[in-house]
Amino acid sequence: MGDKKKWMFIATIIGAIATVIGVLISAGGFLLDIYDDHESSNTNIVGDTNTNTNTIDNIGDNNTNNIYNINNSNFSVTTPTTTPTTTPTPTPVKLPNYTNSVSMEFFLIPSGSFFMGDDEQYIYYNWDQSYHYYASPEHYVEFKKPFYLGKCEVTQKQWCELMDYNPSIFKGNDLPVENVSWNDAQEFIKKLNQKERTDKYRLPSEAEWEYACRAGTTTDYYFGDDSSKLDEYAWYKRNSRYETHPASQKKPNPWGLCDMLGNVMEMTLDEWHDNYEEQWGGDHPPTDGSAWGIVNESLDDFWGDEMVIRGGYWNDEPEYCRSAFRFGWYTVSNCSNIGFRIIKEV
Repeated sequence: MGDKKKWMFIATIIGAIATVIGVLISAGGFLLDIYDDHESSNTNIVGDTNTNTNTIDNIGDNNTNNIYNINNSNFSVTTPTTTPTTTPTPTPVKLPNYTNSVSMEFFLIPSGSFFMGDDEQYIYYNWDQSYHYYASPEHYVEFKKPFYLGKCEVTQKQWCELMDYNPSIFKGNDLPVENVSWNDAQEFIKKLNQKERTDKYRLPSEAEWEYACRAGTTTDYYFGDDSSKLDEYAWYKRNSRYETHPASQKKPNPWGLCDMLGNVMEMTLDEWHDNYEEQWGGDHPPTDGSAWGIVNESLDDFWGDEMVIRGGYWNDEPEYCRSAFRFGWYTVSNCSNIGFRIIKEV
């Protein structure tokens, strides 16, 4: 496991971009999708555009065939069929929001369903010439209830209202708090629950995080497949100047959430699994959006347990800022590229 972590951490610095071009050819009245073979220039990181049954490539801005229509009466998302034929491009929707006692703004994420993961994204390991499909297999997840999710990551100002120190490497009231461990985040959430006399605040599950990040889309990013547009939505290696930036400066996703991609990676409740394949004994990812094996915060180990973190950070290449990209890290480790946002259950 240590070798894997070392390679993936190095890959976040030196990974190269690989792309795939979809060509649509019509013949004899039948439509056939032909996808060009592709190779990464450095063979470090390779990822195809999504070619599963959820999507077709090159959906234009004028596409109106959206299977994820928002029902404003009950804040739900239409359940997709098992074989969607178009890539949803939902129009931004103003969801109900509220602000809590420490000035955190939350949006109500509608109930609904989606396909989690991406069968085509993989990492190539040079040392043993193997391919690791870290977000495979895609699987169906359904949320019966809506939930509130923070508009942005917890900021240093919000952190300091409840904690008596600022651990961040990059200092600034509106910057995301970072250099905190999973256990530190749990302590902050505990104090927030105590302050508001509730037990509803917590970290999101990995499924809740990806569902909210995608906001009804099935493309590589929540704005499409074109990574050249990432500058408009995220702080990452090519525009961050190797530091974090104030929250909510970039364009939000269709549900109003900012910085879901880039700036800092975000913790989840889930214990790390190498992929979504069924484990020995029949253990498999939950289909109800709950966490798959909640992190053991009391694990008696130098590194602690391994958690899932999502979203990419300020020194990542575009490949690592995709909606489906996932990474495992240690609960007791503090890094300047890891922060968190929180959920409030309804």
